[in-house]
Amino acid sequence: FSKNTFFGPYTGERHRSTERANQSGYAWTIEDDAGSVYDYVDASDPHRSNWLRYVNCPIGQNDENLTAIQFNGEVYYRTLRNIKAGEELFVYYGEEYAKALGLDAFDHSIENQTIVQSFLTPHSIASSKTEQKQQQTTSAKKQKTIKRDTIG
Repeated sequence: FSKNTFFGPYTGERHRSTERANQSGYAWTIEDDAGSVYDYVDASDPHRSNWLRYVNCPIGQNDENLTAIQFNGEVYYRTLRNIKAGEELFVYYGEEYAKALGLDAFDHSIENQTIVQSFLTPHSIASSKTEQKQQQTTSAKKQKTIKRDTIG
């Protein structure tokens, strides 16, 4: 896959329960322009989701080859670099998630936090390359998936 290839959208049940999202292990938050959570996409049910639910969290920053982006209320994964056939896909789910798995958390560059806004058309999302000039920075956040009393 070439750098800036998009996969998605991430599919699952839509709901607004933070508690369910934290218990699920497969829920991404959907945020409004102000950064407030207004929805969750929960892929815990394999019959109501797609293959993106199986993408793992990288052990280290060098392993990360995808980033999650929010576009028009949906979550997509975008390749950060060229990915060779047979290479495993990894997307970073955030500091809380990494710590819950016993992994070292790492910082994201602006490149990894880029959100593609509505200036893109559906056709340009389907294409493998997009212009990066007008992107705004926000981060899509995956809910902690370890079943604990702590909310991530």
